[in-house]
Amino acid sequence: MAEHVNFTKASLEHIVSGHNGQRKMIHDTKQPGLAAELRGAGVLTFYLYKWLDGRPQKIRLGRFPETTIDQARQQTIKYLGEYANGHNPAAERRRARVEHVLGDLFNHWIESHAKLHRRSWPKDKARFDRYCSTLRTRRLSSISRMELQQFHAKLGRTSGPIMANRVLQLLSAVFNKAADIGYQGPNPCEKIKRFQEQERDRFLQPDELPAFWASLSHESQINQDFFLIVLLTGARRGNVQGMRWEDVNLTRAIWRIPHTKNDKPVFVHLPAKVVEILHRRHEENGSSEWVFPSYGETGHINKPTAAWKRIITRAGLDDLRIHDLRRTLGSWLAIGGASLPVVGKALGHTSTASTKIYARLTMAPVVVEVDKATSAILAAAQPKLKTKRKRVAK
Repeated sequence: MAEHVNFTKASLEHIVSGHNGQRKMIHDTKQPGLAAELRGAGVLTFYLYKWLDGRPQKIRLGRFPETTIDQARQQTIKYLGEYANGHNPAAERRRARVEHVLGDLFNHWIESHAKLHRRSWPKDKARFDRYCSTLRTRRLSSISRMELQQFHAKLGRTSGPIMANRVLQLLSAVFNKAADIGYQGPNPCEKIKRFQEQERDRFLQPDELPAFWASLSHESQINQDFFLIVLLTGARRGNVQGMRWEDVNLTRAIWRIPHTKNDKPVFVHLPAKVVEILHRRHEENGSSEWVFPSYGETGHINKPTAAWKRIITRAGLDDLRIHDLRRTLGSWLAIGGASLPVVGKALGHTSTASTKIYARLTMAPVVVEVDKATSAILAAAQPKLKTKRKRVAK
């Protein structure tokens, strides 16, 4: 049978000291709803104890004496006020215990959405694991907009504004799927102002090409071929890595990329130098399905970053990225007088504003301009020969 006692430090200490090992409940006579449960180990814990809809509701308030009697009474008054206003704090606590954490939501997003619709999902996963580890075990409702604003700002300082924007964009996409797992809260990423991004305009300048070319010549043949094809086709690095022989028509000098960033097939003109490289590669490894085979998990070359680092370090071009090779072809096309639609068609660009224009273009003007631009690149890459002055006879 439950006891009713005026809770004082002395009365509770007396109850604990006289404990006979049996579990019992003691109610405070001063504050209705406040109880203390004494368990077999002699541990006394405060609870709010209230009957609601014919069922007892218990909310743990803390252990005596770490939690004082005054603190327990104040918490009891607070929770009773919530009950009076129509809230059920006990039920809310139970929901919180079973609420999903961000890691659960991210795994759901990866399996049910990203793997089906985003070819970049491995990069998304690596980015989440690297930058969001401190948020992974957090309950969804505990992640606030203000906290993510601070997280975004700190990431901008430590990893750069572009990466901070990409991580915030990823989190926003993940939270957009929260309703799938039963979370009805808001997306805390909404209305957080992104950092302003300046578009990169770096490309190989005419006076840099000889040094780049000379440095490239020190690499293995497969690395030389890989980076030359990236440069001379303007294709994305990932597309060249996954280049298949079945998609290449050397007779017509056409490469069909079946899967692109925009999920649409793209036809790429192959300049004469690229056709020459591909003929040689086919003679050497035509038995493989890949133009650039590798022993890795994918079956093709996957991470040429180490080779790229060596190339640009030798050439003294530390600020150059692999993607800048794609921008190099586009820039040389424009320098050579190619129209913007031709540049877009050559690089496989698509946009709502220009898609109709690109669709009307045939490959003919692209072939002409790409051949002209790649010829200019190859010419500029060759070292200039110094001419000797002729002596004038006196």
